[in-house]
Amino acid sequence: MKAMHRNRISALVTAALVAPAAIGSGNRLEEVIVTAQKRDQNVLEVPIAMNVIGRDVVDNEFLNSLEDITRLAPSLTIVSDDIRVRGVGTGGFALQVEPTVAVAIDGVVLSRTSQAFIDLIDVERIEVLRGPQGTLFGKNASAGLVQVVTRAPSQEFTAEAEVQVTGTEAYIAKGAASGGLSDNTRASLSGYYEDDEGFSGSVAVGGKRNGVETYALRGKLESDLSDRLNMLLTAYVREEDKTGPDLQWLSISDPGLAFVIERAGVTPSEDNDVATSDGKGFEDTDDWGTTAEFNFSTEGGYTLTSLTAYLDWKRDSRDDVDEQPLGIRETIFFSDVPSPFGTVGPVNFQQSGTTTIDQWSQEFRLTSPDNGQYNYILGLYGQRFELDDTLRRDFDFCTLPGLLLGFTPGPVSPSLTPGDACVDPTFSVASVSTLSDFVGFPQIDGLPAATISEIERYVESESYAVFGQGTYHLTDKLDITGGLRWQYDKTDFGFNVSIPSIVPGFGFGDAVALDGDVDNDGMSGKLALQYQVNDETMVYASYARGYKGPTGVFEGAETEEIDPETSNNYEIGMKASLLDGKGFIALTGFWSEYDNFQEEQFSQVERTFILSNVGEVRTRGVELESRFGIGDYTTLSAAAAWVDAEIRDFPGGPCFTPAVEDPGCTFNTLPDGGQSTTKDLSGGELPNSPEFKLYTSARYERGIGSSEWQGFGQISYSWQDDVQFSLNQNPRTVQDAYGIVDASVGFGRQDGGLQFSLFVKNLLDENYASVLFQDFIINYSPNIIKAGPREAERTFGGAIRWKY
Repeated sequence: MKAMHRNRISALVTAALVAPAAIGSGNRLEEVIVTAQKRDQNVLEVPIAMNVIGRDVVDNEFLNSLEDITRLAPSLTIVSDDIRVRGVGTGGFALQVEPTVAVAIDGVVLSRTSQAFIDLIDVERIEVLRGPQGTLFGKNASAGLVQVVTRAPSQEFTAEAEVQVTGTEAYIAKGAASGGLSDNTRASLSGYYEDDEGFSGSVAVGGKRNGVETYALRGKLESDLSDRLNMLLTAYVREEDKTGPDLQWLSISDPGLAFVIERAGVTPSEDNDVATSDGKGFEDTDDWGTTAEFNFSTEGGYTLTSLTAYLDWKRDSRDDVDEQPLGIRETIFFSDVPSPFGTVGPVNFQQSGTTTIDQWSQEFRLTSPDNGQYNYILGLYGQRFELDDTLRRDFDFCTLPGLLLGFTPGPVSPSLTPGDACVDPTFSVASVSTLSDFVGFPQIDGLPAATISEIERYVESESYAVFGQGTYHLTDKLDITGGLRWQYDKTDFGFNVSIPSIVPGFGFGDAVALDGDVDNDGMSGKLALQYQVNDETMVYASYARGYKGPTGVFEGAETEEIDPETSNNYEIGMKASLLDGKGFIALTGFWSEYDNFQEEQFSQVERTFILSNVGEVRTRGVELESRFGIGDYTTLSAAAAWVDAEIRDFPGGPCFTPAVEDPGCTFNTLPDGGQSTTKDLSGGELPNSPEFKLYTSARYERGIGSSEWQGFGQISYSWQDDVQFSLNQNPRTVQDAYGIVDASVGFGRQDGGLQFSLFVKNLLDENYASVLFQDFIINYSPNIIKAGPREAERTFGGAIRWKY
C-alpha cells in the first residue's frame, strides 16, 4: 500500500526543472528523480531543501559554467573560489582547509573548491542541497552540497551539438554522442570548447584581458558484465588558459597611487572597466581524472556499490597584485613623505606560483531495497589528499636613504618630485655602497634578490569514515529517517621559505622551515520526520549535525591549530503538487548555528589571507521554489530566499583600515611595544551573502500552424540585495542591490532536432561588481578594487542546436 501511495505522487517536481512534457499535453510537469540520499527517489520523497536544475533549463538559460547556476538557486553564492550556501562557506586561499560547501561530480566529492569549476556539458541535472549533508557526503558538506550528475551512456545512438556566438567575440562549441557497442556495452563521449578574447580593457598591453580558452573531454564506458554486475568507467581531461585576473579600480584615496593611475589615463569609478595591471597575469589549469563504479545486485534486491576515483589538478598562475601598469624596477616617485613602510612610491607587487592536487578516494555502499517497512544505506569511505604549492613574491619600491633597509645606499635624491623615475636601491648596483650588504641572498640577473621571497608549502591528509542512514515507515503516511557518520581525519602540513626577504611586511616571515600536524575524529548526523498530508502534499521537520575537522595555519614563525567546526541545523519544509500536476511549490524555513566557524581574514603578519576560528555564527531564513504550467504553452518559474547570516560571537575580529576610521576598533599594546588592532564583530554580516535573492522566468512555446516547427520566447529576471564582501565589515566593500534581465527568442523542430536562438544577457546593461576588496598592498589608505564580470554588461548572442 505504501508503494501504491508513492506512485500516485510521482509527477511532482521542484522549481526550475525540466520543461513541459510536450506542447499540447496539458502542460503537466514531468517527474524528476534525484540522488540526494544516494538512491533514486522522487523529489517529493526527500526531506531535504534542494534546488534541482535539469538539462533543459541548462539549455534554455544558456548555462555554461557552475557559476551560472547561482541565479537560479537563490541560497547559493559563488565568489571566486568561495562557494556558500545560506551565507556559509570558506574562502579559497587557505590550503589546509577543506570547503564548507562540497561539490560532487557523479558522486565523487572534490577535496578543494578550486577543482569544482567545470564546464556544463552532457549534464543530466544539478542538485543544490541546502544545509548540512555530512552524513552521506562527508566533512566538507557541513553547510551544503552542489552535486553535478552527467548523463550515463545510452544503448540507442544519440548525438547532439551546439554552437554559441556572442557579439563580444566569444565562442562556445559543445557536443556529445552516445550509443551501444554491443548488447551489453554502451559508451559516450562529450566535449566542450570555449574561446573568449576577454572583456576588460588594458592600458598596459591594449586589447582585451580576462579572456579564457578551454578544452574539455569526458568519456564513459558502461557494461553489464553479468545479469547482476554493472560497470561504469569514466575519464575526463580539461585544460583552461585565462588571461588575468586583471581587476579595476573603484576608488583611490592614496595621492601617490592616484597620480600613477591617472597618469595611465584611467579614472577610478563604479563604471570603470579598464584594468591598469601590467597585463602579464595568467591562470593555466590542467585537470584530469578517472573513476570506476561497480554495482552488484543480489537476488534479494540489495545493491553493493564500489566507487573508486583518482583526480589530478594543477594550476600555474601569475597575478599583478598591485594592479599598476608598471613593471618591476619602474616605480614612480610621487612624494617626499614616506609611507608607514618607509616607501616613497607605490609598491609594485607580483605573485606567481604553481599548485598541484592529487586525490584518491574509495567508497563502498550497501543499499537495501524498500520492503514497504524500511530501507537503509551502509557505507565505508576513505580518501587521501596531497597538495604541493610554490608561491613567489616579487616586489619593488623606492625608499628614502637609510630609512628602511639599514644600509647606506648611493645617491638617491632626498627631495622627491612627483613623476621622477627611480628604481629600488636594493636592485641598483649604482645605488648600493657595496654588494656585501646582500651576502646570503640569491642573485637574479646578476643582482641581489633582496625583494624576492619564495615559499614552498604542502598539505597531506587522510580521511576515513563509517556511515549509515535509514528510513522507517511508521505508518502509511509518516516516515522517520536517521543517519550517523563517524570519521577520522589526519592532516600534515608544512612550509619552507626557500628565498627569504629582508623587507618586513612583504615576505613570508622569518621562519626557514615549519611543519605541523593535526588529527581528530567527529560525528555528523541527521534525523527527519516526513508526513504525507495527502496525495499532493508532504511536510517534514529535520535536524542535522555538521562537522568539519581541525587543521592548522602559519602565522609568522608560529603554527596555530584551527579547531573543528560544528553546526546544528533545524529545518521545516513543505512540498506540494498543485493544479492537477501542472504546478509545484516548496517552502522551507531553517535555523543553523555554527561553533568555531572556520573563515579567512587578512593577516597583517603574513600580508595575506589566513584561516581562523571566527567563533559563533548563525544563519536563518525562508526559501521558496515554484513552477507552474499556465495553459498549454506557458511555464512560469520562481525561486526566492531570505537569508540572515550573522556573526554571533567574534570579539577578537579584525578592523578595516585605516583603523582610525573604524569606529569599533580597539588599539592594543603588545609586550614588545608594538601595537595591534581588534574589534568585536558580533552582530556583523557574513561576507558574500545577500539577505534577499530572487529569480523568476517565463517561457512560451507554441507550434507554428500544423507544421513540425515551434516558436519560443523566454525572459528571466534575477535580483539580489546589497552584499558585504569583507569579514571586517568595511563600509567601502558593499555592492549595492541590482537586478539582471535575460531574454531569448527562437524557433525549432518540436522534436528538438534543430533549434535556432537569439539571446541577450543583461538586457538593461546593469553594472555591478562580483567582488570588492580593499587594496592590501597600500592598505594604510582606503583604495578599493573591484572585479567587474563579463555579465556586468549587455551581451547579444546566437545559438544553433542539433540533436539526433
